[in-house]
Parts: sequence; structure tokens; C-alpha cells
Amino acid sequence: MMDMHSRNQYLKTLRNDYWQAKKKEKSKILDEAEKRTGLHRKILIKKLKPTANLEPRTEKKHRSQLYDGPVISALVEIWRIFDYPCGQRLAPLLNDQDGVSQVDILRYFDELEISDQVAAKLKKISSATIDRKLQHQKEVEQIKRN
Repeated sequence: MMDMHSRNQYLKTLRNDYWQAKKKEKSKILDEAEKRTGLHRKILIKKLKPTANLEPRTEKKHRSQLYDGPVISALVEIWRIFDYPCGQRLAPLLNDQDGVSQVDILRYFDELEISDQVAAKLKKISSATIDRKLQHQKEVEQIKRN
């Protein structure tokens, strides 16, 4: 078995021969490549296409964070106001119910000073995301309680 780097080098050298060959020769080339690389024929055909990229990725793509610092800090404040509920109990309070959200009520009575964008993000946040974002704060609060 070959490692990925040597396999890709081998396939690069094989690519021109494969596309210049006739049908019977292509079959022989695929048989030989199948033995050497251990890959299935259909995968080899895809990798031998001229448009296929055989270069390894150098950098990973990172998703942009939707719930950034201001959202998390407002979430922690709301979590403390409602006496530390779990995400499943806190999510319905944040989401719009009958057109009124607890976020709007807290903003109306000046308990929470946040922008409209942060308030909109808080209204869309799910219970699992709430639990993930509060995980560090829960550890800190647990340390303070002990």
C-alpha cells in the first residue's frame, strides 16, 4: 500500500498516459493502478481526470462564529437572571412566543442593555447551542460554589 503523497505523485504521472491511451490500454492502466494503489476503478477514473486536484489542502476552512462575545455575555446575564436553567428550559424563554420574548421584556425594563443584532441572535439560538456556549461559565460557577 502507498501513502497518500506517493499515490498522488504516481497518479499525476499516470494521468497523461491514461488520457492519451485507447480503451483497451486504459483498462490495463486501470488494472495496474488498482493493484498498486488499492483504490477502486471508479475512484481512479475520477482522480485521473484533468480537473481533479491531487494536491493536499494546506489550510482548513473555518466557519465564522455566529454567536460571538456580546451574545455570549448577554446569554450569561440572562442565564443568571433566570436562576441558572439548563439550555432546554432557557431556549423557550429567549425565543419569540406570541410575539413577545423575555429578551424584549428585559430590554424594556433596562435589565439588559444589548443591541438589536444581539437580541435577534438571542431569539434564534437553540438549546444545544446555549448549553455549549455556557459550558465554560458553568464550570466557573461550579468552582465558585465549592
